[in-house]
Amino acid sequence: MKAVHRKIDELNREAYSRIYTDIASAHAMLEEARELLDGTNYTVGIAWSLLISGLLEMEQGNLDQSAGKIDQAYHIFIDLNSDLSGICAALNGKGLICIRQSRVRESFNYLQKALGLARENNFKDMEYRAVNLLGILQFQMENYSQALRFFKKALKLITREKQSSILNNLGCTYRALGKFDQALEHLNKALGETEKNGSNDIQIPILEEIGLTYGKMGNSEKGIEILNLALEKCTDYHKRFKLSIKIKLGDLYIKKEEYDKAEQVLNEARDLINYANSIQNRDLYLYLSGLNEIKENYRSALIHYKNYHMLSGKIKSSETDEKIWEMETESFREMNRRIRKISEMGRLLTALLDRDQVIKTLFHSVQSIFEVDCFVIGLYMSGEELLPLDCYNSRGEKISSSILPVIQPRNPETWVAIHRTGLIFNEISEDYIPYFPVMETIVPLPDMSSVLCLPFDSGNEKGLISIYREKTGAFNREDYEILEMLTSYASIALSNARQTEISREKNRELEKLNKYDDLTGIYNRRHLQKKLEKSWNLCRRAGNYLHILLIDLDYFKNINDSFGHAAGDECLKILGQLYKSILQRSSDIYGRYGGEEFLVILQDMPIDEAEEMTEKIRHAIENEKVVWRGEQIKLTVSIGLCSARLSDTHSVETEAIIGQADRNMYISKSKGRNRITCSEL
Repeated sequence: MKAVHRKIDELNREAYSRIYTDIASAHAMLEEARELLDGTNYTVGIAWSLLISGLLEMEQGNLDQSAGKIDQAYHIFIDLNSDLSGICAALNGKGLICIRQSRVRESFNYLQKALGLARENNFKDMEYRAVNLLGILQFQMENYSQALRFFKKALKLITREKQSSILNNLGCTYRALGKFDQALEHLNKALGETEKNGSNDIQIPILEEIGLTYGKMGNSEKGIEILNLALEKCTDYHKRFKLSIKIKLGDLYIKKEEYDKAEQVLNEARDLINYANSIQNRDLYLYLSGLNEIKENYRSALIHYKNYHMLSGKIKSSETDEKIWEMETESFREMNRRIRKISEMGRLLTALLDRDQVIKTLFHSVQSIFEVDCFVIGLYMSGEELLPLDCYNSRGEKISSSILPVIQPRNPETWVAIHRTGLIFNEISEDYIPYFPVMETIVPLPDMSSVLCLPFDSGNEKGLISIYREKTGAFNREDYEILEMLTSYASIALSNARQTEISREKNRELEKLNKYDDLTGIYNRRHLQKKLEKSWNLCRRAGNYLHILLIDLDYFKNINDSFGHAAGDECLKILGQLYKSILQRSSDIYGRYGGEEFLVILQDMPIDEAEEMTEKIRHAIENEKVVWRGEQIKLTVSIGLCSARLSDTHSVETEAIIGQADRNMYISKSKGRNRITCSEL
């Protein structure tokens, strides 16, 4: 099994390294690893395969499927807590997903975590990936000087034969800065490296960037030529690249006033819209709008322009939100201090995998950032109409619990639960009036004047947090935003805790499948082999007897033929229950060996006691009354017992002991069944 695990690890490592250079090969290696994983419980291999599959989905533009698989892999790695490089790779993957979805802040957080973990553990490849992705993030935010700094740092972390993607990124950045000569120098150098290494997949984005650079230089003819060359290299694995290239071709054809060609490639791009990120989506609608206006299709032009305007607003809103980090005015310095505090609390929260610990730490986090006279938390599942709420005083002591209907809001908590948006009341006795007709407070403390209440989502579980103060006018918009950041960590932490529990439950189920027979509930043959090997080693080291019983249910075919297979299954279940009731010692091992055969392993007893135990089993089965649909079924078994005293000088192999027990069982059957035959090796 260890050899299989090593092979899985080798395939996963190689597939991971080829995702961006040879996607078809990466797919093939992943499939080979999956075939080897089938039927095993090798959790590390499963997690890496999920991660690689997610990254491959991303390269093909399937962002939702990608995000789900990468997130699942991340939680398995976190649960295992033994493969730090896996955690680091998953964090990089989550950061890249967020870049593709223009979720800048989340991407920054994931990549910073990945970078810190990589540096702590000297994971050079993971450090390179994190630094490179941080450069891509800065490029997307149009911080080109910062992007150059990250890319140059990444270049120093990687071997020469792997430098093509970084050279490509440097070329893109120089083009964005208007330095076209330097851009082409780096892009052509990157292309040259890929030609040496035979990395066809990475040639596609490099050719795309070279074509775009020529287009920006005003040489549309050359740009179109190179973009078409990139398009020719695309396969079904490269839908994301096809989409991006066709959008750029459409732009260049419009500039050349070749409108029919522009319309053709842009409509082809629309067919690939499912593989687009928000920026590509926006650009596509802009070009389609302009093209239709030129062709005097004003209705279509207007529709496309509205789509463009809507997407631009979303992207602009995200970009504007990120500028908060860069503001250096006095009014934001205090907020930045609180943000740093929240980041610390966030790291604590997201490291926890127990739900109760998350809630306890969440309270302490709120208390460390805000003044709190009363704290309320509610957690409920989507679709539920009742809201359970727990109320804590300023010392963190629970002072009340309540369950409220959320159909008719009568307090901030039920209103927020329904509308899924936050509230600030700075004079509760007056501010509630526009929201609900009657105010019924859930807080068993008098004189509460202000409340800040925010919702958060954690998958199917919903939640809310309320902070109450005796002071009037205690909260402002900044407090709202700070608590919103903290609740985002809380949602991640609670999701992690829930996913960990789900993962543990799945592992328990997998362990059960790997260990136990579905029908009888006792050990299966595979696990019996493992237990037998351990027992054999223990007996050999101690110089003890090892006894193996092979038990065959007599006339099992006749039972199936006469009473049906359901009756036969019931008889096998009864035998499993009998073994459980008879074999009570912790060292006794038993299980279903196959069909109607069972195997029992006895140790720490002399031969005469083993024979007595064998007879006890036979006798108990003979006297078991089985009634099936009003008819009695007589059960008997034929048993073969083989004993061997093991030591360093006398090591009879397990196969030999089982083989002799099997022969003894057939002797019992040949002598009339319902008996035992014993021998010693």
